[in-house]
Amino acid sequence: MIRASLIALALLLLAAPARAEDPDVIAPFRFTDPAKELTPVERQRALDYRGQLQNQLRELDQDEARGRLDPLDRRRLLDSRGELGRMDGVLAPKPSDGLGISGNRTLPSLSGRNPLLPP
Repeated sequence: MIRASLIALALLLLAAPARAEDPDVIAPFRFTDPAKELTPVERQRALDYRGQLQNQLRELDQDEARGRLDPLDRRRLLDSRGELGRMDGVLAPKPSDGLGISGNRTLPSLSGRNPLLPP
């Protein structure tokens, strides 16, 4: 029984080639506080990380189009898409807290008249 298990394990390891040249770049523990404003250094690191995710996603998308993905790679593809979406949210501009200019301003009139006064 043990011998059969070892043979099955050896066959499984041989069937799944190691991909040292394709390391998985997903690290969801990075940039976990979306409410906190990123410093310029953190923002640059986040942009670099997002670029790595985009490269990985592009390669996986190309492999998927060619029919080269196994189930594990399909999982990496889905994880990469999700993590890229999360990083887009982290890097998105934060909404203002309501202080400043209102969005309800009237536009200047092209006729030169004051739009608030009756004609």
